[in-house]
Amino acid sequence: MEEMFWEVHSGLKREAPGSEESTLRALDKVILTGEEPVILDIGCGPGDQTITIAKTFRDAKVMAVDTHEPFLDELVKRSDEARVLDRIEPLKISMFDMHFPNEHFDLVWAEGSAYIMGFQNALRSWRRLLKEEGYLGLAELAWLKEAPSDEAREFWNTGYPQMKHMDENRKLIDEEGYELIETFILPESDWWDSYYGPMEKRINELKEKYQGKPENLAVLEAEMEEIGIYRKHSDEYGYVFYVIRKN
Repeated sequence: MEEMFWEVHSGLKREAPGSEESTLRALDKVILTGEEPVILDIGCGPGDQTITIAKTFRDAKVMAVDTHEPFLDELVKRSDEARVLDRIEPLKISMFDMHFPNEHFDLVWAEGSAYIMGFQNALRSWRRLLKEEGYLGLAELAWLKEAPSDEAREFWNTGYPQMKHMDENRKLIDEEGYELIETFILPESDWWDSYYGPMEKRINELKEKYQGKPENLAVLEAEMEEIGIYRKHSDEYGYVFYVIRKN
């Protein structure tokens, strides 16, 4: 029921927990010294953070990559409204098929999308995209407790079996040849205000729409289960921002 998934997610401000405040906090640790820096936003979704990046680095070109065309269309619309469209280039490309032979990026950004490849694979694969001493900013789902509850562990062992403790990810950063510049845990408000809150409202509306259609309702219940797990176990896992630099 892929169509149902997109119906749930269509029109959301973000496709992962986050906020302008957290994006700006991470960007504050990035120093771009080139005259015409080039930035790559991987898995940009509808582009809330893409626009923040473009507003922050006004001399930069931002290339924004996603596979879902409606997200890119929404990015174009929002970028035009924010008056930064002239510096944003949307690209319908899979992160598994990124070939930029003439580009080495000053900054590569991925808020909530590295899990698609797995955190270590993303670190290893995206290193080749960076200039020497280029920056990489990632928001990654991670365990905050060494021994999470059985319920949370069971849920995420299905949803993201590669998920690691936040300190394990720090070790991987060092092993893959990066310097850790900054790390912080996204506040719970980043989950609720622009992601789970609007999503929960959408799900309840769609439950009314699809009454009597078990397959559709099953998709909605699965989405609601994820929200319920976080509501009960938000102290056990979260998104952790890592701002790192290529050594």
